[in-house]
Amino acid sequence: MVGFVRYKGSLNNGQELIIKHGEVLQDKCFYNANYRSAKSLLRYVGDGKSRVYEPKFTFMGFRYALIEGLDNVNPQDFEGVVIYTDLEKTIECETGSKKINQLIKNAYWGQRGNFLDVPTDCPQRDERLGWTGDSQVFSNTACYNMNSYNFYKKFIKDLRGDQIMYLSGDIPSVSPCLKGEFEGGGAVWADAGTIIPWNLYMNYGDKLLLKNSYQMMKDYVDTLIKRDEDQGNKHLILQGFTYGDWLALDGFTEQKTLGGTDNGFILSVYYYVSVSNLVKAAKELELTDDVEKYEELQKKIYQAILDEFYSPNGRLTVHTQTAYILSLYYKIYKDVEVIKKGYRERLNRDLYKLKTGFTGTPLLMLSLFDNGLDADAYRFLYNQKYPGWLYAVNLGATTIWERWNSLLEDGTISGTSMNSLNHYSYGSVCEAIYSRIAGLKNLSPGWKKVLIQPHLNYRMGKMNLAYHSISGTYKISWIFNEGKFDMNVTIPNGAEAQIVLPNGETYNVGKGDYHYECTTDNKALSIDIPLFEIIENKDGASVLKKTIPSIYNAAVSGDIEVLYCTIRQLIGNYFHGVSQEEADKCQEELVKIKIPPIEDGGDDPTDVPTHEPTDEPTASPTASPTDQKTDPSLKSSLLTLSIFLLGLIILF
Repeated sequence: MVGFVRYKGSLNNGQELIIKHGEVLQDKCFYNANYRSAKSLLRYVGDGKSRVYEPKFTFMGFRYALIEGLDNVNPQDFEGVVIYTDLEKTIECETGSKKINQLIKNAYWGQRGNFLDVPTDCPQRDERLGWTGDSQVFSNTACYNMNSYNFYKKFIKDLRGDQIMYLSGDIPSVSPCLKGEFEGGGAVWADAGTIIPWNLYMNYGDKLLLKNSYQMMKDYVDTLIKRDEDQGNKHLILQGFTYGDWLALDGFTEQKTLGGTDNGFILSVYYYVSVSNLVKAAKELELTDDVEKYEELQKKIYQAILDEFYSPNGRLTVHTQTAYILSLYYKIYKDVEVIKKGYRERLNRDLYKLKTGFTGTPLLMLSLFDNGLDADAYRFLYNQKYPGWLYAVNLGATTIWERWNSLLEDGTISGTSMNSLNHYSYGSVCEAIYSRIAGLKNLSPGWKKVLIQPHLNYRMGKMNLAYHSISGTYKISWIFNEGKFDMNVTIPNGAEAQIVLPNGETYNVGKGDYHYECTTDNKALSIDIPLFEIIENKDGASVLKKTIPSIYNAAVSGDIEVLYCTIRQLIGNYFHGVSQEEADKCQEELVKIKIPPIEDGGDDPTDVPTHEPTDEPTASPTASPTDQKTDPSLKSSLLTLSIFLLGLIILF
């Protein structure tokens, strides 16, 4: 939670009460070494009077509070007070999976805590700063979760003020930038100057705000153009500062801060992205001269990226997961099928483990769903092990972590450098849950037109979503099991929707309530998924053993070359040859296997920690978070205690 602990009681004259804050216990003891130099404590000196002790000009980020200085600590004397910018919640999303639901709540709660005047990256350690990269990658998710218009409008003012006063057109990595202490943020971070205004326009349709933001966008792009010219006017930016794919797992080691994706590729891609956003804004504002000027530059940058980073046959020469994600998401390629093939090869080499950081992760699921790689997207989302979103949920997380392994499997912290347990960036996965899985995607400024196209997978059996957009409330409710799909949709007044069913049927509708049903051949198991997923299923393993025993034996023995390949990839393989006939027979048997959705009794290996369905995560024993609300678990405990005491009174 973000806020403070309030103490109601008395302290003797000169007696000190000290409250320390931490976000995780270690060996059941208080711990906050990952706060680095932040003391994160409150010290009160008593005057012998009974009073309310609370701070007026600070806040803490914490889950546990350590009380020192009292002879006896009565938990009822302490209350956790939540502080946040008052933003209306605009999303209601519930799936059939407790774990996915908890992930959604974690992202919301992390946003609520970090959106405190400025979008801080984390609320607890020795920075609590408005990092522009974090706020940029999360901006669409933020606008789904809450009415973030005024919040981001204010943040854009901060960006513009820093740009004019300190950076001569550039955008800082942190805003407010502490009187110029933080310089240009580089790719992804500084590009918040064009990405956030455009995303805000798409979500709220305020053309005046776009107009007021346009000069900031243009000044930043002109700064990039000057950087390009200084490097030879190649329509690329290959040198200069950038955080790159921050905290990715493909750097020198998994705990290093810098990822393995070429910085020149990231710099050039986001040069293209910012110019593209400026072109879109110029078109909306009918600035014809700027459209012509920057659209021509946009085309040149696109071609220059293809020439520099792609082989003649279209293969991407930067062979990292994040590079493929950027290529797919921003549609920078010569042949999309070549890129998708290269991406699958990369995943195969990485044993289907995420390697992405702050640049790649927010766009991962979106790029997969938009390019027909739905099975891969669901595989990552439902992954229970490190690295993955549900790994943190399984360890009791109630917010989003900064690192994939902020805590190790045994609950010990993985390190004290760059390790926050309330860091909302990776919560941007919720944009894909809302827009691709539930299927509600915005197509026009102000949500006047939407695409409703759920992306299905056997793991997800049901979805209920309501989004209170600036144009009214959209509702989607669907159930999917054993190839049968059933969906209800509500479109608000004045809006229109294109509805695409899983079987390809398309409808264009306006205001009203609609019901759709269809069947689809979306199968759980096939020869096109990695073998490890087949043998993890009892029936799948049985089919494989019966139809292709040699591959079954290799897979169960742990042969990596087999385990992480698909059967289709092994057809004609020299060392692990699979005939077409064997593959066809295996496919025929695999598609007959019916697996219920995970949330409805499928093979879900780890039980989710139980959290009450409220806006607040479960409180620590010493303080109940409130705004001013009381945590349900504490209410339950108090009720139990009251009944017990009443029983004693009656007994005696």
